[in-house]
Amino acid sequence: CHPAWGRRYVPAVWIQSFPEPRFKQKVSIVGGSSPRWNRDNKELFWNSAASADMMSVALKPSGSSLITAAPAPLFPRGPVSSPGFSISPSGRFLLQLNAPAASTTGAAATATPTNPGPTNDIKVILNWPAAFDAAKRAR
Repeated sequence: CHPAWGRRYVPAVWIQSFPEPRFKQKVSIVGGSSPRWNRDNKELFWNSAASADMMSVALKPSGSSLITAAPAPLFPRGPVSSPGFSISPSGRFLLQLNAPAASTTGAAATATPTNPGPTNDIKVILNWPAAFDAAKRAR
């Protein structure tokens, strides 16, 4: 019997050198998806597979490899049905796009002048690095 048979697949976030595959390193501890690089390539963000948290890890080049800090949760994403998020060019802001919530009545929502129907939410988190630092100090 193959040792991997019967195991549940958990997506993970990995980094690997390119174009020469000199090293490969897993950065998500409990799984993750939808990784995005900060524009300065010194930080990586992803959605946690085990919780509803947006995760981050700082990266520092060291010769032909990278030194990674411990991955840390930035903030809870809440019930997100879409992995859509983006990072501002400055790296100071994250933009998260949430799909409209499904109807709890099971009936199709009909748009009217007084009820425009489902909309997409946009969360803009300002000064999140300071909130992240405060959360780390509180632990």
